[in-house]
Amino acid sequence: MVFGRIHGIVLAVVRSIHLQPPAYGTKSHHRFLAGRRIGVEWWTTWKTILTAEKLARLGKAENPSLSCADEGRLAELFIEFLKDAITDGSLFNTWAIFRRNVPTLYEAIIPPDKIAFADALYRRWVALAAADISNWIVIVPLEGVETMPAAITPHLMLLPAVDGDQWNQLRQRFPGLIEFDPVTGSLEDLSCFSRGLPQKRFSWVAFEARASASEARTQAADETRTFLSIAFSAATSSNPSVLSKTGWTPTDRAVQFAETRDGRWVHAGIGNLVPPMSRMLILSEDLIDEIKKWYSAIEQATNQRSKRLITASHFLHQALLTTGTQQFIWYFIVLDALFGERGRVERMILSGIRQLNAPDKSWVERCRLLFDLRSALVHGEVSSIQTWQDLSTYRRLFYSEPLADVQEIALTALRQFPFLIA
Repeated sequence: MVFGRIHGIVLAVVRSIHLQPPAYGTKSHHRFLAGRRIGVEWWTTWKTILTAEKLARLGKAENPSLSCADEGRLAELFIEFLKDAITDGSLFNTWAIFRRNVPTLYEAIIPPDKIAFADALYRRWVALAAADISNWIVIVPLEGVETMPAAITPHLMLLPAVDGDQWNQLRQRFPGLIEFDPVTGSLEDLSCFSRGLPQKRFSWVAFEARASASEARTQAADETRTFLSIAFSAATSSNPSVLSKTGWTPTDRAVQFAETRDGRWVHAGIGNLVPPMSRMLILSEDLIDEIKKWYSAIEQATNQRSKRLITASHFLHQALLTTGTQQFIWYFIVLDALFGERGRVERMILSGIRQLNAPDKSWVERCRLLFDLRSALVHGEVSSIQTWQDLSTYRRLFYSEPLADVQEIALTALRQFPFLIA
């Protein structure tokens, strides 16, 4: 372990936390109760953040127990850890910090041996960070989606909103699930639904990860975005009306359970995941098989192609959440993520469209005009699709609408991209 370097970074973080407003570089002003009893005020700078991130990278590399930790979370955890550590009289002069009699935390250090001090601080932080990591299962409600039980990937599964063998098997590993009712989404006096009850029929997506609670939730949200994108892409190939929008707002809550004896669980926000569609998305056995084939193709793809697909799926998810001009731009960003290259975006997108198994031979010509609309929007020449000067020409040529066409092209491209020749 490279202790000398780590000690220096620990001390640099401590030195960068100011007890008086710094002359420059302020990032955040913090007021908090240290140890839940002493009111403290301090200021962090960009140096604090960057140095803590450097410590997180090095700490993760040097400690196998942190190998699956998120570096951003580790950096945040070190700052949070310091807020409690300042009440330890063997490490810091707490009253000097409380009275702000010293310029930075560094001057409040008690031990004369700064290396020993940094070593103690570092070891405690590593132990705290390792304890922050658990095996989690994150349960996300999918309002407006009906499914049968299905394992989509080794970490992602679909579960219907009925109690049964699948839920009982999970309860053996995650004891907190014993108190969870998958039929109503309730846990003690809490609910996974914004209004206490679902607004539509629903299912669940369950995601497993070894991480901190917050990082597991972040990973679950990203995986759910990808899944929903390809699920809607696959469904629209035979039922385009499934994308009809409505005014209701799906829940943004989730619940997660740790694989620990105490049945630890967390109920928290996870963001807007399910698009507000008016029609139910029915995941039949055939549709689930198609989705699984898509995921299998990703596993066999190169790193670059896999990354393009995942990124494009997140952009498509953004498109599914929005409407109008914003939706048009997000759909075009999907095409850029899949096919575009710097310096030749239009050329490569058109080349990619030519590879698709398109139901209409005019897709390339449509895409040329759609790219002109995209450029006019992003460069401020027009503020909406309706004010585009070539809109009437487009309608006359193709008997269609730009938004409807870019939506169909983007959904088809995401669905077919894994199977295209590289």
